[in-house]
Order: sequence, then structure tokens, then C-alpha cells
Amino acid sequence: MRIFKTFILILAIAMFIGISVICLIKLNSTETNLQMDDLELPDIKSITNYVQEDVFVDTVTKSIAYQGVVYCEGDLVYNVTIPEKGEDINVSVGSIVMKGDSLSKASSKYAVPFFGKVGELSENESGTNITVVNYSQLSIGTQIAQKDLPKVKMGDEITFIYNEKKYSGFVSYIGYQVVDGKVEIHIAYDDPKCRIRPGSEVSVVFIEKEKKDVTCIGKEALKKATDSLYYAQMYDENGNIVTVDVEVGLVGDSLIEVLSGLDVGDTVLYEIQNEKGESANSGEPMGQSDTGTNMEPINPGLFATKPAVDIETHESEGRG
Repeated sequence: MRIFKTFILILAIAMFIGISVICLIKLNSTETNLQMDDLELPDIKSITNYVQEDVFVDTVTKSIAYQGVVYCEGDLVYNVTIPEKGEDINVSVGSIVMKGDSLSKASSKYAVPFFGKVGELSENESGTNITVVNYSQLSIGTQIAQKDLPKVKMGDEITFIYNEKKYSGFVSYIGYQVVDGKVEIHIAYDDPKCRIRPGSEVSVVFIEKEKKDVTCIGKEALKKATDSLYYAQMYDENGNIVTVDVEVGLVGDSLIEVLSGLDVGDTVLYEIQNEKGESANSGEPMGQSDTGTNMEPINPGLFATKPAVDIETHESEGRG
């Protein structure tokens, strides 16, 4: 009888332990499921090295860039020594002055002959020496290839880039002869804040072709098969990645015109580039720019800048 009671007790303890283990396993499973439900899964970008881009409507522009240099068509500086010093001086280094402004508070004799900016100011025994840089007659000089000349006309609006900022100007002169396969072009522009110094190098951008309000997508989203046929990768209705043929029109600097194969609102997948400009999966170069560039160093001496005018030895013209 005692043995039977002992057996029953052991069996009860074993059943209790078994039930406890089962409950513990179910509890852990439920918590794991809850954690998986709460987990924010990584998107396709982090799993497959793909990113997404939509097809949209915009302007596609193909341009060509040349290196240019800022030069002065007139007298580069106005240099004068006036008898006044200190508080009797109307300007300081960096001051922007208009044509006719007086440098002296005591006299209107020393009037600036052009719009410009005070570059230097120093006192000496005779008074104060002031140098004003001419910003009223600055232009950009560049040379373009003869083959690109038909793309440029007098008065054309031009974009140029200085210190990664874009500015606008217009074609004011086209050379009458070809020298070593190149033609001289001048760009006129306004610089009311005197930000671009004479002698500065800039990138001059001429528009070669442009189409407005066309279906397009970023160049990096398509891969090239032939000159007019590209292909793209998309999701199909089952969520699989498929390849579609895309007929293109104008291939611009950053966008490609889409003629067929994709519609506005379609989402295209493309592979992320590594530091070498290769796709992360295939090693195939992607996103190559077709923008024309002719950024050979240019000789600033091609665009002559006149010397300084010193009124102590030469009477400045155009004063007042």
C-alpha cells in the first residue's frame, strides 16, 4: 500500500512538471510571435540593394559645359590717394560703391567712375590710398569647339557655375573666326553683390537640347541596351522582379525621356552604386552622365584686362 501511494505521488509530481513545461513553452512561443509581429522588417533597399524611383513628368535638358574666366572689359581698378583720413573717409574695405559716389566726406572731388567694390584702403603720410575694383564691366570669356557653334546664338541665356552656385548671363559676343578649332564667346552678366572676382574660373553651361513636359525618369533607374532602347526592373502583380524594355527619346544630363514601356506613376527598381560607380550586385557601371564637358584649362591672358587707373598720373575718364 505504501509503495502504491509513493508511485501515485511520483506520477502526480511528474504530471505537474510536464504541464508546467508545456505551459512555459507555449508562453515563450506566444511572446516570440508577439515580438515578430512588432518587429519592423527591413525594406527591399537593405535586403536586395535596390531602391525605387517613380516615373514622372518634367523638363529634360541636355547641356554642354566649357571652362571660362571672368575678365574686365574696361579699367580693372580705380586707384586714388585722398588727403582725408579716418572718419572723413566714406568707405571701408569691402564696401560696394556706385558710380559717382564720393570716397571723401569732405569733398566730392574723388568720385568713383564706375560701380564696384573697395578692395584696398591704407593710410599714409599723404592721406588715404583707396583701390576700387570695377564690377560694372565684367564678362566671362570662353572658347567653344567649332562643332558646337550652331548651338549658340547672340542673346542666348546662359547658366554659369561659380563655387557650386548657379548664375545667369547672356551671350554678348561671338568671335568672327575659328582659331585652332575653337571660337571665342563672351558672356555678359550682372553681379550686384560683387561676389565673383575678376580672374575667377567658372563653368559655362550651354543648352544643347531641351524638351518640356515629357514623361521621364532619372538616368540611374534605366540600363542601356542600344542607343534608343533601355530596360528597367519592376515588380509584377505577384511581387516578382521583372525586366521591361523601355524606348527612350532625349537623354539629358540627369533625366531620360520615356517614349514607351513605362507610364507616369510606375515604380522602377534599380541597384545602389558602390564607391566605384558599379552596381552592388553585378559590378556593371551605372548612371553614367552623358553631359558634354569641355573643361580644359583656359588661358586668362586670352581675355585682356586693362591696367589700373591712377589719377595721380592719369586723369580717369568717365568720372561723375
